Amino acid sequence: MFQLALQTDFLDLITLDFSSRLEFRIKRPQIGIALDRGIHLELCYSQLLSPSPSSRRSFIFNAAALTEASAGGNKRVLVFSSGARDPVEGLRGAEDVAALGVLWGMGR
Repeated sequence: MFQLALQTDFLDLITLDFSSRLEFRIKRPQIGIALDRGIHLELCYSQLLSPSPSSRRSFIFNAAALTEASAGGNKRVLVFSSGARDPVEGLRGAEDVAALGVLWGMGR
């Protein structure tokens, strides 16, 4: 499904559920395709705030794999968002979000 989404002309943002292990590996050529087509990948950090330890573990693993495949979190392809349904429990300050980016090797 991910590969198919990269081939469509109708998308500009892909959001993946990182709260469980992905059924596929994200590879650098796929990130290159996304860059060429102007498609961005959304990283919803609210999944990291889940009360489930397995969801948090999966999010960290998947986010690390994504930033590795994007050569250190290519700033042109990754988009951080809260993905929060409730602003009180899911929103964080800009410095907190920047710290998450640094955690995954994206720099400041």
